[in-house]
Amino acid sequence: MESCTSAAERDGSGTNKRDKQYQAHWAFGDRRNGVISARTYFYANEAKCDSHMETFLRCIEASGRVSDDGFIAIKLTALGRPQFLLQFSEVLAKWRCFFHQMAVEQGQAGLAAMDTKLEVAVLQESVAKLGIASR
Repeated sequence: MESCTSAAERDGSGTNKRDKQYQAHWAFGDRRNGVISARTYFYANEAKCDSHMETFLRCIEASGRVSDDGFIAIKLTALGRPQFLLQFSEVLAKWRCFFHQMAVEQGQAGLAAMDTKLEVAVLQESVAKLGIASR
């Protein structure tokens, strides 16, 4: 269970602060058995999240320096809890659809995202029409 709970939950100081639905169930257990160097990072705040990202980037860079064909695997669930990743994925998918809709309105349908250049004034007007922002 150690990999499923934060240090605050383990020492008892944070147990009652988390809703029951977000507490790890004992049956989930500790599935790190037999894994050679795995860590699960819990979201504490943006600074800590950025620190974890820097750790991942250093690992990737170190792997590239070891050999030409070196690689590193980062399991996405190490970046956050599965429910958060699911919600974040949904947000990214909605942004992709929104961006595509804006590109279509500006006559840039079919272009790759990196090749799409939206006009700021037209984008602001479209966003205002949708009621997301005012002009």
